[in-house]
Amino acid sequence: MSYVTTKMLDLDLKKMNKSCHKMYLFIKENFTPDGKTDYSGQSTMTTKLYSQYNLMMYPQPEFHELFLEIQKYFHELANPTEPHYAQFWLNFYTNGEFIDWHHHWPMNYKAWHGFYCVNSENPESKTTYRVPPADGMQIKNPEKHEEVEVISKNNLLVISPSAGDQHRSWPWEGNGEPRITIAFDIVPRSKFKSATEQKNHWIPI
Repeated sequence: MSYVTTKMLDLDLKKMNKSCHKMYLFIKENFTPDGKTDYSGQSTMTTKLYSQYNLMMYPQPEFHELFLEIQKYFHELANPTEPHYAQFWLNFYTNGEFIDWHHHWPMNYKAWHGFYCVNSENPESKTTYRVPPADGMQIKNPEKHEEVEVISKNNLLVISPSAGDQHRSWPWEGNGEPRITIAFDIVPRSKFKSATEQKNHWIPI
């Protein structure tokens, strides 16, 4: 298996897009401190606030359908031997916004990360991964590491181990339409220090 795996889904994008727009407004109205929504282009408002909500805890049928697809694909890939929990958030890019190089979890967590493309197609829309070394050491010289590019396609599900890799998206130019993806982390239950460490945020998968 390559580091990054993909699968095309067949979900109703029109309904998914509508639900994502509703959640964007809900997040903006309820979780932005003092109405702040400007994050200088190097992230998105809904991404910066990921720890304030779990997208799959909101009763939108389209989100539940996506959850079931992610759950199935994760179990096929990982074949987990212990319970795992997941957090989901919305990436809602306006023109010029992107998410710069970052990482999520170290190799010893045996975690996973991924995203689903709702509205993300244009010639320049992609996500680039810097694959970590096999020994699990931190990436120290990024320009020397293998890079994998995932071209954005609507209804595309992307999953990879979260083992110290770095990844980023590129500036979005969508002629006024937002780039919308739904991202997620999946982490073994044993990595949480206590049952209440992540209050009302992580859900079993």
